[in-house]
Amino acid sequence: MNEEERRQAEELVAKFQKESEQLERMLLQKQALMLKKVEIEQAINELEKSEVKEAYKIAGTIMIMKSKEELLKELKDALEETDLQVKVLERSEIKLRESLEESGKKLQKMFPELKEES
Repeated sequence: MNEEERRQAEELVAKFQKESEQLERMLLQKQALMLKKVEIEQAINELEKSEVKEAYKIAGTIMIMKSKEELLKELKDALEETDLQVKVLERSEIKLRESLEESGKKLQKMFPELKEES
């Protein structure tokens, strides 16, 4: 392997590692958003089942009383926003996985000994 090929291999390995770490962070972020989504859905369900006309919302270190309708609207907006964030992350995840796969194939061509036994 000449100097140029070695440099290209090092760059490709660095790119692969960076993308792997980026994917890991993205998956953690997606997991946190999915948890947030479940919590919002549970809050909506509980509020819809409830007979109350008003309920409390926690904002920082205080609790604020709001109408049930107002709270439901806020929760549904938050759910919609969270869904959108998850979709954006999923699209980014797909692109990143494709890039990782491409980098992995290039690395396997450079280093045939890295090929997995099937």
